[in-house]
Amino acid sequence: MSEQQAAVYVFGPFQLDASSLLLLRDGKPVSLTPKAMDTLLVLVESSGRVLQKDEILSKVWPDTFIEEATLAQNIFTIRKMLGVDANGRPYIETIPRRGYRFVAEVKKLGPDGLELGAKPAGDASQSAAAAAAQPAPITKSLAVLPFNNLSKSEEIEYFVDGITESVINSLARVPQLRVMARSTVFRYKGGDKDPIEVARELGVQTVLLGWVSQRGEHLTASMELVDVANGWHIWGKQYSLTPAYIFEIQEDILRNLRDKLQLGPDDQATKRYTSNAEAYRLYLKGRHYWNKRTVEGYQKAIGCFREAIEGDPNYALAYTGLADAYSLQCSPFYGLRQPTEIMPRARAAAEKALYLDDSLAEAHTSLAYIKLVYNWDWEAAEAGFKRALMLDPRCAHAHHWYSHYLIAVGKNQEALEENMKAQELDPHEATYNQHLAWYYVFTREYDKAIENLRESISQDPNFYPAHIILGIAYRQKEMYAEAVAEFEEARRLEDTIPALAFIGHAYGVAGEKKKARAIHDELKKKSGRQYVSAYCKAIVAIGLNEYDEAFRHLDDAYHEHSEWLMWIKVNPALDHLRHDPRFDKLLQRLGLQP
Repeated sequence: MSEQQAAVYVFGPFQLDASSLLLLRDGKPVSLTPKAMDTLLVLVESSGRVLQKDEILSKVWPDTFIEEATLAQNIFTIRKMLGVDANGRPYIETIPRRGYRFVAEVKKLGPDGLELGAKPAGDASQSAAAAAAQPAPITKSLAVLPFNNLSKSEEIEYFVDGITESVINSLARVPQLRVMARSTVFRYKGGDKDPIEVARELGVQTVLLGWVSQRGEHLTASMELVDVANGWHIWGKQYSLTPAYIFEIQEDILRNLRDKLQLGPDDQATKRYTSNAEAYRLYLKGRHYWNKRTVEGYQKAIGCFREAIEGDPNYALAYTGLADAYSLQCSPFYGLRQPTEIMPRARAAAEKALYLDDSLAEAHTSLAYIKLVYNWDWEAAEAGFKRALMLDPRCAHAHHWYSHYLIAVGKNQEALEENMKAQELDPHEATYNQHLAWYYVFTREYDKAIENLRESISQDPNFYPAHIILGIAYRQKEMYAEAVAEFEEARRLEDTIPALAFIGHAYGVAGEKKKARAIHDELKKKSGRQYVSAYCKAIVAIGLNEYDEAFRHLDDAYHEHSEWLMWIKVNPALDHLRHDPRFDKLLQRLGLQP
């Protein structure tokens, strides 16, 4: 057996035995698919070096044509399993348009357990240029666990969550610090797991804990910063949460954290977007409802953002929140409001946010999204997303929505890379995982979409969009009974027009024309009482093989500015129409090449 085959690679808490392809974490076996294990071994064997995608593909899948998307999915699986190193960095770095690099320090042990190729002290064989090519280390990592609402009062729950989220967002702007994303830490909310154990799972060096108690109208917050390695108390303080002084309290928390973690000052981390404490409270409440990702949540969020703006007409972040809440009322999965009624309001709010603060990445992202899904202004949308990412490269939301644009115009590989960046920044955000499945539907990789969505649903069975997309993937696989079951479950969670329309479409393509016709007629009746998307009518007509009617509805969808038309170039539900000259004309009207 060669030295390479017999080697054991050690990095962080992991040991990878190259001969048996056994991976251990803290001495316990870790499960990976065979190809994911092969991919990890190739990366570890070349740690510190950028590996081109073609080189990895040729080593892991020799003499076989494999799309880059398969490699990207393997990298995502490996990253998710490995977590982050002691410095808070992912073990694998994406090098845009090139490949990947394993960035952690790796020791290579021989059969005797001794390190192979160890260099004596003072050996300077590694050139300065090679050393400079290594990524700069992130010296600190932190998890801000959801602050514990000791009062259990729902009335202050949004406030407690909002303070947690604000501290996370502020610290995330500090370049020397890696902070666990909101979706990652909020998975532990309400659990009884030991916080130090949670922090070790997350692979961070320090953890910030908080408790908020209420006596009458008075709120008290206690904070504690803990060293994860030894459990030692680093810093702690108790605050009286007087609304008028909430900004000073948050700034004091940030100052103490920067001091104790030796991060130095950072103006962006303590930037105030409003001086009105009540407007800030309402903004936090709006984001609380927004994060629920429900019909009711979006409606309540709009009310909160409006009230925040009334309190401070110059509050740019509140305008951004309002724009996003408006936009998602017209989301294709919800279809709550007529786009021509709502989206101009969303655009006005986003433009106002930019007028007030042109340096706000969130505002550029919101406006770019509106230009994409409502105006079909492809160039302006792309420019807006790029501007947002230039202002804040760590804005996962911008990477996510930019990926939407790239899919829509057929740039599949770039779309996948952008979505992977969003997932790297916020690995447990359900929307980003769902979007990866949406990508696989559009690239006709239905088995991958189904696998991804089953995992997402196992983690959150009540995530409505995941059931819709899973139903679509099943429909494309001609698994009609399973498709109907998913659409029915989606409708149980959120009784929406799109969920009903997809049930009708599935019945139609499955040959159950009577059931499909009944839903066709039900949508017609409903349209006299509420907004029914023309696209929803079109897909039911497609299921009934009534293509002339489908084109009439698609023409109406064009005049409605339906967001569904953004996907027209890649949407498999429309494949039966692509041979018709009317389809190419519709593409041209949308500014897309046939």
